[in-house]
Amino acid sequence: MACSSSNRINDLQNPARWHVSRNAIVAMSYSPSNADVAEMILRYVTAHPAACDSLEGICEWWIVRQQRDDLRLAAAAALVHLVANGDLEASTGVDGHTLYRGVPAARH
Repeated sequence: MACSSSNRINDLQNPARWHVSRNAIVAMSYSPSNADVAEMILRYVTAHPAACDSLEGICEWWIVRQQRDDLRLAAAAALVHLVANGDLEASTGVDGHTLYRGVPAARH
């Protein structure tokens, strides 16, 4: 069974859903519904077809991993927004990773 994309993830990736200020970025609070948790579990088993675990393992590993992956997508979208808005600067480190930092007050 294929899993569809989560509307929640798309909402988090939409910069209009974020409140951004010079000092903080805050996403709307979110409490997952049963359907959201079911979707996370299905996405996990789709990506890991041999997965097998207890309720505790699913909560501690499968769901947490999906939440981490979702948060990574949301953070990437937030960083793009903050850089475009001039709140953060992006540069490439010697290892090729993009590094982010606040914009000095004099330039903001």
